[in-house]
Amino acid sequence: MPYDPRQGLPPDSFDRQTDDWRNSSESWQGQAIVEREILPRKAGQVYFNNAFWLARCLQEIPITTGEIVDVLQRQGTTLIVEPAFLLKPSRSGLERILEVCQALYEQQDSAQENPQDCPSVIRSTLGDSALNTWQRLLQRKPLNIERFKQCCELLKLDWRRIAGYGNHSDPVVQRSVSPEAAKLSFVGRVRAMSDLEELRKKDARAVLILGEGGLGKTTLASEFLRQQRFALRLEGWMAKESQNLVPAEMLVQEWLQRYFQEDSSPNFRLALDRLRQKLREVSVGILLDNFETALDRHGHLLPDHRHYVALLEVLTDPEVQSFTLITSREPVHEATVRLQSYVLPQLDLNAWTEFFEQQQVQPEPESLAQMHRSYRGNAKAMTILSSTVQLDYEGNLGAYWQAHQDDLLQATDLQDLIASHFDRLQQLYPEAYRLLCRMGCYRFQDIALVPSEALIYLMWDVPETQYGRVLRCLRDWFLVECRQEQDQHQYRLHPAIQAEAIARLRSTPDWQIANQKAASFWTARVRAIQTVEDALTALEAYYHCLQIGDCQAAARVLLFRRHCPWEPEETLGVAAYRIGILQRMTKAIEQIIDRVPPGQILSKLYNHLGDLYWFTGRIQEAMRCHEQSRAIAVQFQIKSLEILALFNTGLCQIELGELPLAMQRFEQVNQLALNPECHVYAVGSWFCLAFLYACCQQPQMARQYVQKVRSEFSLFQGTGWGYGYSLIFLGLTYQHLQEFDLSMRMYQQAQDYAKQSRYILVQAKAFNGIAVIERSRGQFQAAIAHLRNARNLLIQIGAKADLAEVYYQLGLTYQGMRLVEESQASFLMAIELYEQMNAPRQVEKVRNMLGEEKNR
Repeated sequence: MPYDPRQGLPPDSFDRQTDDWRNSSESWQGQAIVEREILPRKAGQVYFNNAFWLARCLQEIPITTGEIVDVLQRQGTTLIVEPAFLLKPSRSGLERILEVCQALYEQQDSAQENPQDCPSVIRSTLGDSALNTWQRLLQRKPLNIERFKQCCELLKLDWRRIAGYGNHSDPVVQRSVSPEAAKLSFVGRVRAMSDLEELRKKDARAVLILGEGGLGKTTLASEFLRQQRFALRLEGWMAKESQNLVPAEMLVQEWLQRYFQEDSSPNFRLALDRLRQKLREVSVGILLDNFETALDRHGHLLPDHRHYVALLEVLTDPEVQSFTLITSREPVHEATVRLQSYVLPQLDLNAWTEFFEQQQVQPEPESLAQMHRSYRGNAKAMTILSSTVQLDYEGNLGAYWQAHQDDLLQATDLQDLIASHFDRLQQLYPEAYRLLCRMGCYRFQDIALVPSEALIYLMWDVPETQYGRVLRCLRDWFLVECRQEQDQHQYRLHPAIQAEAIARLRSTPDWQIANQKAASFWTARVRAIQTVEDALTALEAYYHCLQIGDCQAAARVLLFRRHCPWEPEETLGVAAYRIGILQRMTKAIEQIIDRVPPGQILSKLYNHLGDLYWFTGRIQEAMRCHEQSRAIAVQFQIKSLEILALFNTGLCQIELGELPLAMQRFEQVNQLALNPECHVYAVGSWFCLAFLYACCQQPQMARQYVQKVRSEFSLFQGTGWGYGYSLIFLGLTYQHLQEFDLSMRMYQQAQDYAKQSRYILVQAKAFNGIAVIERSRGQFQAAIAHLRNARNLLIQIGAKADLAEVYYQLGLTYQGMRLVEESQASFLMAIELYEQMNAPRQVEKVRNMLGEEKNR
C-alpha cells in the first residue's frame, strides 16, 4: 500500500513492523518474565532467551511487571505473549535442584533414602501432594506457578533461575555468607537495621552511613541490602587512593552493561538518563562503599570526579525505586544532592559480650569493659582482640588483659591496633605475615573478592603443603574477610588492613614481585572474553603492571591474545571494542602510550587507540594514531602493521567522504600485501575498492573486485571485523550497482552475524543498508523503522560517523514521504555531527540535500 503523507507516520510503527527479511510467522515456544508492564494495545518488555524483547498481548488485559507469560510467536522484533499459569524447571534449573538434594542427603535427611528422594522440608509442607509434586519437578513437567515458587523457596532457590529466566534478576555479585558466619560477624545492630528500615519507609532514596574506620558501616549496609530482597543489587567499591578512583561515567556504564544488559554509551548524560529509567522500573539496592576517597576536606567531590554529583542526583530522584546506602568516614556537602545522613553508633558492651561468647571467649566483665571503652566499641577492634585472646591465651580474657592492659590503654587507635597485630603475626607466623602484606597489591574494586588461587600465586616461597594452614591462620585471626561463594573461599581486605598491608609491602622487594604474580594470575584466569566481567577481570592485570610502573608489561596485557568464538586470537583491546567498554580501554591506552618505547608494541597500541577513536567518531585523532602506527612500523620494518595502518586510514577517509584519497590508500594496501602473511589485507582492500569504484560510477571495476572478494571470502571466517565488514561493504556495493536483492542478502547475513557476536556497529550498519533498499522500493514505514533501530543502537555506543549517516538517510526518507519538518530536522542533526567530526565533504553533501528540500 503506498504511503499517504496526510496520515503521518505512526509513532510505534517499529513495533508493528513485519519485514520480508524476517520470518514473521516463525513460532517460538517458551516462557518469559515481564520486565515492563504490558497494557492493552500497548507494548511492554519481557526477558526471553537471555535477551530483552518488546512484547504485546492480543488479549485486552494488562500484564504487570514480574508476571510469567507464554511466548506464542515473534513478529519482527516483538513477541506475541499471553499470561502463563504453569512453570517447569529449565535443564540447568533441574541440575541445581538435584545439587541441593545431594547436599540434604549428605546431611542425613531422614526422608531421603537416596539423593533424588523428596526432601523432608517439602514432605512436611506439602503433605499428601508432596510426592506427586516432586516427581513432576524431577520430570520437568509444568506445575502451578504458586506451587513451583513454593518448592523453590523451600529449597532456598531463586524460582526465576530455576525456571530459566536468565540471571538478570539475580542478586548480582552477592557476597553470600553462611547463616553462621553472618550471625558471627553481625551483632549489636538490630537498632541500626531498624533505623535504616524507618528511613526507607519515609521515602529516603539514599542514606549516607557515617562513622570511623572499622565501625562496621560496610557490614551493616551489605546485611541490610541482603535482607531487603531487592530484585537487583548494584555495588560500587571505591578505591583506597583517590588517583585510582573509577570515574562515575565508567561505573554507570558498567552497571548498565552488567546488570541491565544495556550497551555502553560514551555520552554520560544519556547513560545517566538510561540508568534513571531503569531504576524507576525495578526495585534495586545499591551500595557505594568508602565514598570518602572521592571527597576533598570540605566534603565536596574532587574536581576530577564531579560526575559523581550527577550520579548522586539520579540516585536521590524521588521517582526511582532504588534504595542506596553510601558508607563514608566523612560527610558529603553538595548543594544539589539530598542525602539522608545516618551516624552509626559504636557497638555497645552487650554486643561485644555476645561476640566474645560466640568466639568461645569467656568475658571477664571488668576487663572487657575497659577494652570496650579503649576502642570506643569499634567492631574491627572487637574481632581482632577476640581472635588474639582465643588463639594466644586459649580464650582466657583475664590472662590476656593482665599481660597487655598497659599497651592497650595507650594504643587506642584502630590503626595502631592493626599495626601491632601485623607485628605479632610477623613474629609468630612469618609466612602468613608475608601473604597478608602481599594481599595489599590486589585492588578489590571492579573485582571485589579474590579466590583462593589468587592468594596461592602470592605464596611463591611457601611449600604447597602449607597453603591451607597459612590461609586458615589469616581467617582465624580475622585479618582477612572470607566469604563462601560457589563452593570456594573468596577473600578481601578491610580498608584499614589493606592500607597497612600496602604501606609495608611497598617498602620491600615483594611489591614488585607480588604485582607481577598477581598480573600473571588474572591473565591466566580468563581464557576467553565473552562478557563485561571477563574483560574487567582480564584488565586487572593491567592495573598491577601500572602499580609498579611497568608500562610495557601493561601494554602486553592489553595486547594479549585469547580465543573467542568469532576470532581465534582476539586481543583484550579488540574484545573491549567488541563488547562496549570503550571508555575504560581508551583511558587505559592513553595512560601508558607516551611511556612505551618505540617498537612493535607501541605501533599496535596506536592501532588500537585509532580504532577506538574511529569507533566514537573522533576521526581526525584516529588518523593521527594510524599515521603514528605506520611510522613506527616502517621504522622497525613490520610490514603487516604498516599495511594495517594504511588500511585503517582508508576507512577514516571513507567516513570523511574523501573517496579519492581512500581509493589511493586501498590501492597501496593491495600493492603492498603481496606476501601470503598479509594477503588477508589485500582481500580486505578489494571489498573497499569495490565499494569506492561503485560510488565513482565505475561498475565494471566494482564488479571485478566483488568477484575477487567472493572467490576468497573464506579468508574472513577467522576474523571478526573482516567477516562483518566484508558483508556490509558488499551490500553497499551491490546497492550502488542497483542489484538490490543481492544487497539485501548481504545485509541480512551481516545482521545474523552481528547478533551472534554482539557486534553492534555491524548490526546498525546492516539496519541502515536495509532501510535504504526499502526506501527505494517505496516501503517508507519499514525504512523508518530500521533507521530508528540503527539510530538507537548507535546512540548507545556513541558512534558519531555512522549516526550522522543514519540521520542523513532519515532525512532522505522523510523527504520521500513529503514530511518536510522531519526531513529538515534530520538533515540538521547530520550536519551537526559531521561538523563535530570535521568532515567538510560530508557537511557539503547534506547541505546540498537540505537546500533542495528548502527549494521545494
